[in-house]
Amino acid sequence: MLVSLLVLIEIGCILMGAVVAPNPTQVMQQKSIFCVDKDLGLKDQWFHPRHCHHEDDLSSASNTHPEEIVFSLAIPHFGFSMSRWFQYLLTLLILKSDHHDNIAIRNNSILTLDIRVAYSNDVHKDKYAPKNWTKLFSTIEHRPLSCHRDTEILDEDDYEDGMEPYHSTEYDCDPLHLLQLGSVPHKYYLLNLRIPTYDAALNKDVNLNIGRVRDLEFVSITQTGGFTKVWISLKCCLFAILIFPTVWYWRRIHILARKPSLLEKSIFGLALSMLFVNLPLELVSILLDADWMLVFTDVRQGSFYAVLLSFWIIFIGEHLMDSANRDRLSNYKYQLGAIITVCMALLGFELAERGVQISRPTATVWENPSFAMSLLVLGSVASVMYFILLLHLVYKVFRSISFKGRFSLPEDRAKKFRRIINRFKIVMILSVSTAILTIVFFFLEQTLAGMLEDWFDMTEVKVASAFFTGVYGLWNIYIVVLLSMYAPSHKNKPEQQGTHEMDSINSRSDSEQNSQMLLLTQEKSRAD
Repeated sequence: MLVSLLVLIEIGCILMGAVVAPNPTQVMQQKSIFCVDKDLGLKDQWFHPRHCHHEDDLSSASNTHPEEIVFSLAIPHFGFSMSRWFQYLLTLLILKSDHHDNIAIRNNSILTLDIRVAYSNDVHKDKYAPKNWTKLFSTIEHRPLSCHRDTEILDEDDYEDGMEPYHSTEYDCDPLHLLQLGSVPHKYYLLNLRIPTYDAALNKDVNLNIGRVRDLEFVSITQTGGFTKVWISLKCCLFAILIFPTVWYWRRIHILARKPSLLEKSIFGLALSMLFVNLPLELVSILLDADWMLVFTDVRQGSFYAVLLSFWIIFIGEHLMDSANRDRLSNYKYQLGAIITVCMALLGFELAERGVQISRPTATVWENPSFAMSLLVLGSVASVMYFILLLHLVYKVFRSISFKGRFSLPEDRAKKFRRIINRFKIVMILSVSTAILTIVFFFLEQTLAGMLEDWFDMTEVKVASAFFTGVYGLWNIYIVVLLSMYAPSHKNKPEQQGTHEMDSINSRSDSEQNSQMLLLTQEKSRAD
């Protein structure tokens, strides 16, 4: 009955994402408008694409000083407005530059940007007027360019009469991080961007080796409001479902005469961390301007992963240790040290990226590539060490199970041994299956999303949303199964509640084990 109920819950989670929710994210691709700033000294003036003197392209503004050109971008598209349900706003910049022998893009070229962002909540018919915009922030940013030349040979049919054959060349540049907002409290955003030729702070000329700029393209990414509503609704449901088995589990432990074991504490801690993830705190960003919500969401997800990795180590180790060494956290100092190292490295990366973006949305950790790579390498090395130690523990546990299975035990102890080992194997299979399914679903969603969306287009099935809601429900079900399988039985007699099941199996004297080992050795010698 329990398994059937959990399967139905998982199917419901998948259907919520596949049928009810829209795609998780929406992408807006836009080109900037070239506005001309005739009053170069008025830095407080705002230029809206529909409310400025603009040029069709930069070639028509060849007589204009580069400092007078303002790349103006309105987010979102005309006729739409932003919403708090979008949760965040990530904008990328793509530089379109033509090759010229005198101003070619060189290796390690730096693009300097003068960025100014404003917002407006005015829905008046004259909302494009500069007076209706309020400054959000302004900054000078430096971005390293990674470009290569894309040479296009024109076909003979494309040549006009009298035109000599030539090669039309342009640079293909990687997208650059422009800004990221942790919440979207305003309806309209306006971006004014300049490419200066002189940086007063550095006291030197800048943007000397960026080629001949032809255009700037922007890609803005937000979470869809419909998916946010479904996601918060799913969190509320799973939070209500998980809180009952968690309270029931702790009550079972609390009524025992003994103290909770390390394994029982780790399971309860894992359930609490999942409840913390389920708590729909995203509602705060709907009511308030919560720029810190992205950082907070990543940190609480990271805390769940840390507790999960710690639980796996303790769960496996507690089925290996004898009664003298079990139930001690110090037995796992090397494994926990690797987990702490991974968490600290990722936390440092997170704070250097999204943590700084709370006060400076244009910041990115890749401004210092060596620092970012050092954190990622440190976290990767510690992760490899953790999984090596984990696999070593798994090997030792199964070897120990195989070895103990060769001993003859009394009937009651044999039943306990089989029950514990079967339960251990079931949880191991469930853990591995959940982790593998998560990785497989992620791989399929990343590589086959376009193909699957086209195939399901007629039935309006959203594969990406189904992936997120399905995996999220799967981990909640995993926690419920752990709570159900490892809750102390209320049918035990009081005198039996004060001992561990594993202790009863390992409580035989050393002489009894040594005698059976001696018999096994003698039998092996006769066989040889």
